[in-house]
Amino acid sequence: MMFDTSQMVLLISAFWWVAYFTRLIHVTRRGNLRHMPRLYLWLSVYGTGIIYYLHNYTLELRLQEYLDFTGLPLAGLLKVAISSGVVAYGYVLVARRYTTLQIPKVVDYLVIPMFVICIVFMIGAYGNLPYITLQIISNICVSVINLTIAIALRPSMRSILRHERGHVRRVHHIWFVIFMISSALAALLYLIDGADKLINGVSVIDSTLYVAAEIFRSIYMLALAILIGHDRYLFWIYYPVHIVTFIRLKQLAEQLQRETQAKMVYTMPVLGFQTLLKLDLAIYRLFITVMDLYMYLDSHSPLYKRIRAIDQADASYDTTIRLLTRLR
Repeated sequence: MMFDTSQMVLLISAFWWVAYFTRLIHVTRRGNLRHMPRLYLWLSVYGTGIIYYLHNYTLELRLQEYLDFTGLPLAGLLKVAISSGVVAYGYVLVARRYTTLQIPKVVDYLVIPMFVICIVFMIGAYGNLPYITLQIISNICVSVINLTIAIALRPSMRSILRHERGHVRRVHHIWFVIFMISSALAALLYLIDGADKLINGVSVIDSTLYVAAEIFRSIYMLALAILIGHDRYLFWIYYPVHIVTFIRLKQLAEQLQRETQAKMVYTMPVLGFQTLLKLDLAIYRLFITVMDLYMYLDSHSPLYKRIRAIDQADASYDTTIRLLTRLR
């Protein structure tokens, strides 16, 4: 597959660093970076931005060319140290100290030896193997470490989502799950692609699997950018749901208009890209229209009976909307 992933990574990196430093300045002014675990999390996010650059074969090699005078594979060592040591394993340590997440000790027995072996191997093999081979091997090591930690965190994350309370906290964890899943998929693809390159001696850097891994990495960078932003950005994950809700309510309102021969008073056409606030307002107006119009249906109408049952259920607004969109 002929696709220059380095250009994509550079473009998303530019967006990422602008978003990161903009938000960091705001948080710093509020004095919210003085204590753990917040301080670690922001440093971890900073490290993730560096990892995003270093995981790309072309960009890592370009950096290593400037550092070659040291006689060490510093670019690769930075990648392994930040990715596996600071971000991945560091999160395990912080989670154990400041959360109720239960992370098994077997993670330590797997991650620490693999981390040390990878560092020692890279230093010893540098100059004796092509740098692309070192890159592939280091990416495989990092992928195995990150997948190990992701698998270890899975039960705890499921438990948190199951017992999560509060709309903002729930949607926050949804974005975090997207970040975890996309990063795990990227690591899995790197692992498969690296093994294939080593076994079959593939010389094409931007192979199909590698490009797919880079795309998933870009997805988790987007999810992370939203996570560190203002809470209002978290809710964009519901945008497709809002569109579907609007369409179904509009269809229901139009059906009621036909059966009652009434005219819709509140209309708000959704053309092109709309903000969530405008969609919320459009959905609310359609809701009012539906609840007004159904009263003019024949009391023996099946549609009247179904809407009447929903109306009398005395459910919350969100639940009522969801029930109305299920009507056919």
